[in-house]
Amino acid sequence: MPQAPKYVALTLVTAVGQEIPVTGTSFTIGRLFDCHYRPDSVQVSRRHTLLTHEPEGWFAEDMGSAMGTFLNQRPLTDRQRLADGDELMVADVKLRIRLR
Repeated sequence: MPQAPKYVALTLVTAVGQEIPVTGTSFTIGRLFDCHYRPDSVQVSRRHTLLTHEPEGWFAEDMGSAMGTFLNQRPLTDRQRLADGDELMVADVKLRIRLR
C-alpha cells in the first residue's frame, strides 16, 4: 500500500494571494499576540486553529473556537490531515493550503 506523501513546507495562501509561510512544527492561528498568524477579523477566536507537523504530515484542529474551523467546507470536529489545495476556513477567513 503506497504511503501518503510527506510534505515539509506548508504555506497558507489568503483570498487576496498573500502567502504566509508556516514555520516550526506547531503553528497557531488566532487573535492573541502570541499566535503565529493573526487575521484581521473579529470572528476569529483568541486561539482558533492549531496546525501541527508530524511524521505522517500536517494536521489541523479547532481549538474550541466560537465560530468554528472548516476544512473543505466541513466542520473540523477532530484533528484532520491537510492535503495540498485544501481550503481552510478559520471563522470567516479563507485560506488555501499549499504543501511542498
